[in-house]
Amino acid sequence: MIICSCTVMTRDQLSATVRALLAEDPQMIVTPGRAFHRLGLRMQCARCATLVNEKIAEEVRRHRPDTPPPRP
Repeated sequence: MIICSCTVMTRDQLSATVRALLAEDPQMIVTPGRAFHRLGLRMQCARCATLVNEKIAEEVRRHRPDTPPPRP
């Protein structure tokens, strides 16, 4: 699934990037900017920002089960 149509970043690429960042530092705060930078990409129009944040949060919760769910 394509997460960012400007850069053609896929969900698999984003998930792998988040996992790699957390492997380096399990307590790292993973941001969209950090993920894009790791992939050598730049966010362009930012329409994907909400979806990217959601997918990062899902991946972080998978690897840090003690992370609380988002507040409504």
